[in-house]
Amino acid sequence: MNRIFTWAFLLIFGFGVATATASSVDIMPVKSNSSTLIVSIPFQDDIDIRVSPNPANDYFAVTSNINYSKIQLFNIIGKPLKTYRVSADNNYQLTDVPGGIYILRFMDSNNQVIKTIKLYKKN
Repeated sequence: MNRIFTWAFLLIFGFGVATATASSVDIMPVKSNSSTLIVSIPFQDDIDIRVSPNPANDYFAVTSNINYSKIQLFNIIGKPLKTYRVSADNNYQLTDVPGGIYILRFMDSNNQVIKTIKLYKKN
């Protein structure tokens, strides 16, 4: 579905000619009156971020094949609750939040969302 949306967006808004590879959609540069636009968009399927245990009790651990700079924790209605900086052991505490369903948003150094994962916390 993401690939179809990406292709449709590129063709509708005329950012260039898209070509697909196994790991990304590459946009061929298109000359405009003022500049050249070159973009490469990674597919989210290639990003492997895992959270365990899920459901969690007091903490969650993250394993990932990519670098991320922070994790944002949101409640189910989208209210931001916490921001975690990358820890050396990749363990993050949940002792101060009640049981429920949460959203983890993994961000890169440019504050772009890399991946979003649903996290369940036990009471």
